[in-house]
Amino acid sequence: MRKLAAALCLFFWAFAGNAQTAQPNTDPTTAAAGAVFAVHVVSAHVTRCETISCFDPLYVEGLIDGKKYEFGGIATGGRKEFGQDVGAALLPPGDYRVKLTKSLHARSGMIYQEYEFLFSDGSTWKCVLMGLSE
Repeated sequence: MRKLAAALCLFFWAFAGNAQTAQPNTDPTTAAAGAVFAVHVVSAHVTRCETISCFDPLYVEGLIDGKKYEFGGIATGGRKEFGQDVGAALLPPGDYRVKLTKSLHARSGMIYQEYEFLFSDGSTWKCVLMGLSE
């Protein structure tokens, strides 16, 4: 009888442990700031800005859990990355991590979110969510 009770305790303990380690919410549009997600970048492009007071915007399209996200930010990271004034820099397609740094939700359902792409060398690229689609 004791062996059965011990086996049942282990069985229920194993399920209780799995319930606590279940996958967290992987939808960035409903997540809290500080959450980190894996994103697969499928394309990136720069739109040239013709005025001196304007910065070249970089747009990056990526997939998070099968949903399409478009991020936008300043593309002048090349000056720091390459050690010289190279103008706009592109982010190559591939797998990256992004951190949600700010998330605002209106009662109407509208959202505003800021992200940071986290690179392996410790640098980041700050951007905002510019587009969503399924």
